[in-house]
Amino acid sequence: MGYLGVFMVRFIEYDTGELVDFTPSNERGWESYCMLNLKEHKRVCTKCKGVVLLVLSYMLVHISDGNYVTCRQQEIADDIGSDRSNVNRAIKKLRDLNVIRKVRNSNYQINPDYVWKGKYKQRVIAVKNFKEGS
Repeated sequence: MGYLGVFMVRFIEYDTGELVDFTPSNERGWESYCMLNLKEHKRVCTKCKGVVLLVLSYMLVHISDGNYVTCRQQEIADDIGSDRSNVNRAIKKLRDLNVIRKVRNSNYQINPDYVWKGKYKQRVIAVKNFKEGS
């Protein structure tokens, strides 16, 4: 996929109020970026620790468009240096907090109200599907 021109996002720096310009510096452009709801992230981080945050971080790193993550629990456990039973409990905690939902075996979707990766127009559909569980 090619891009015409340079894409840039303008942010307001939270602490200083300064306007900051941001352009992705990698050759893949915007493909490896996602939007994170900081209020939701703070909520989740205050209710989680240890393996739960490691599992969430793993999923965020492996997120694909539409917020889908395909990974076996043993794969996550091996990658974060834990065991499968701890990963299973962490996934249950993330499901209880409405951060993720299980789509089918080894397939999860991260709540689009928490983080979003994909085209913005598709986010509306993803939010509806996440809430309906479809």
